[in-house]
Amino acid sequence: MRTTVHRALAVVACAALLAACSGGGEEAPASGGNDTPTQSQGDDLPRGFVGADDAGGAAAGDPQPGGTLTYTLNVEADSLDPAGEFGAGSAGGSELTALYDLLVRYDYEAGEYVPQLAESLEPNADFSEWTVTLRDGVTFTDGTPLDADAVKFSVERYLATSGGWSSLLGDALASVNAADPSTVVFTLTRPWADFPFMLAQAPGNIVSPTAVAQYGDEFLRNPVGAGPFVLDHWAPGEELVLTPNPDYWGGKPYLDQLRFTSAQTPQALADLMTSGGTDVTQIRDPHVIRTLLGDDYGGFVDITNTGNILYINSAAGHPGEDVRVRQAIAAAIDPEAINQRAYDGEGLVGSEVFQDGSRWANDVGGPAYDPDEAKRLLEEAKADGYDGAIEVTTGPTEPEAALTIQAMLNAVGFTAEVAQVRTGQDLISKVLVDRDFDVSVYGASATDDPGDVFTRYYDRIGREGNFLGYSNPEMTQTLLDFAATGDEAEKKELAAQLQEIWNETMPFLPIAAAPVFLTWQDTVHGVQPSTQFQLLFDKAWIEQ
Repeated sequence: MRTTVHRALAVVACAALLAACSGGGEEAPASGGNDTPTQSQGDDLPRGFVGADDAGGAAAGDPQPGGTLTYTLNVEADSLDPAGEFGAGSAGGSELTALYDLLVRYDYEAGEYVPQLAESLEPNADFSEWTVTLRDGVTFTDGTPLDADAVKFSVERYLATSGGWSSLLGDALASVNAADPSTVVFTLTRPWADFPFMLAQAPGNIVSPTAVAQYGDEFLRNPVGAGPFVLDHWAPGEELVLTPNPDYWGGKPYLDQLRFTSAQTPQALADLMTSGGTDVTQIRDPHVIRTLLGDDYGGFVDITNTGNILYINSAAGHPGEDVRVRQAIAAAIDPEAINQRAYDGEGLVGSEVFQDGSRWANDVGGPAYDPDEAKRLLEEAKADGYDGAIEVTTGPTEPEAALTIQAMLNAVGFTAEVAQVRTGQDLISKVLVDRDFDVSVYGASATDDPGDVFTRYYDRIGREGNFLGYSNPEMTQTLLDFAATGDEAEKKELAAQLQEIWNETMPFLPIAAAPVFLTWQDTVHGVQPSTQFQLLFDKAWIEQ
């Protein structure tokens, strides 16, 4: 029998929400691999589809038309323009994809990108050029053609308006050209074997050039794409309601309506599922996930790398500018203690970048909890003038993780204070925008999708001018090499090399992996997950 979930881990919820958004000093010896078990709770969680139904809905029989499907998330879209929304699955991605579709999507069962609006996607020999062939006859909902010129316009507009992925895409893209009406050529500045990842995000949500010209700044409220749904009405803070596009290239969707709503906490989301108040939701709380799985809820589960972390500011003027301080921080912190005190022992703790079970797991190990080594490193830094003061910034939820970190830092000789900001947006501003922090409890979730691994870590620690102020040419090159190769074994070797450099230079400290459960009622079928936890509803239907 299914039961209502009555508890949630607020710290985990905050870190999960923030994860959806994304030195100087003398080199000191690495603190070494971790000889103690660091993943205490993850082995019981499945990965992939759970329950009788898979993404195709075949187990339920023939699709049935009709009905309203409600998808409730903890963050609502604040723009219906791909250039104005980050576009991850927890930050407007599913809404945008319903309206615009994607050039390609990620097929989790096949473990590869497959064409969606595109008919095919082919690289050259070294992955420095990608040719997209579009489907014939696809039109926007205003009747104009979705052709190569429209794709070129949409991608260049995205870059010009500084969309959420624009820095990463602009860094990698030399040009986008319409070779003929159905062929688009993306020429890159460097080899990128997983470039399709970018076309499965907001840059792959193609907008109508005619509608952009017609609506101007109001396009964000008047979306025109080629997706399976069109806008019915949008009441920010209440609901977004979409209706089927009868001319969708893949056939008219089965649903009468697709409705998006929001709720703020894992407990609220779970209660809506168990009470029948929503049809689909996304849960990022380990305890709630285990409870729902135990109550036979189905859907799709994945475990993200570095879901809970401690960011360390390496910029000049902050303690982390000195690599010895960064290493001392890592050696001072016991992830299992945080797990017990902040996550009730249910977190997927570990100081590795890629824990056991990850596609990129390796034998290097993360930094070891070693208070004596932390004291030694800190004393060296103090001898060179560091006073030991450090501020631990945390979000508005329960501060158990930050207080535990403070206690462990103070135990080895730091003078740590906790600074709790009022809202999640305040934390984003303080850390990502103003960069006004020493260390911060945060999230940097990356799935095992290699495109996600590269973009997540390259953006945070590989690119020049990253918000952490971290710079290491060997780390940057390792990430670029990871992106450049299409060979799985070579990528695994590079993931191990990344961990070795990580241990030596400590850009930030992993604390726990983070599970994500995309769950739907047993009457819902045909939902397709894509990368970054976007959901596609073009084939979704409700058993009547």
